[in-house]
Amino acid sequence: MIESPTAAEIDEMFDRGEDVLQYFDPASETVWRPEQRNDKPRHLQITLPAWLLRVLDDEASRRCVSRKAVINDWLVDRADQELARRARPELSGTEG
Repeated sequence: MIESPTAAEIDEMFDRGEDVLQYFDPASETVWRPEQRNDKPRHLQITLPAWLLRVLDDEASRRCVSRKAVINDWLVDRADQELARRARPELSGTEG
């Protein structure tokens, strides 16, 4: 199995002029860390209120997929938003 390069190695590759685009998703402007590409899924058990389960079940029914698929999609969407937010430079709060 080929190991993915670290962020520092990707930086060095870039500095040498090598192609590093395989580690980026241009459509979402999200940087995929090498460890995310080969990350194995892990089991998670959570307790949710009944109203939230109804929302999830309604969405699953609308999409004709499982509740688990909806949860996974929504969590990935939210994680993408958070990663994009973190990647944006912070505004200084001053104008001018």
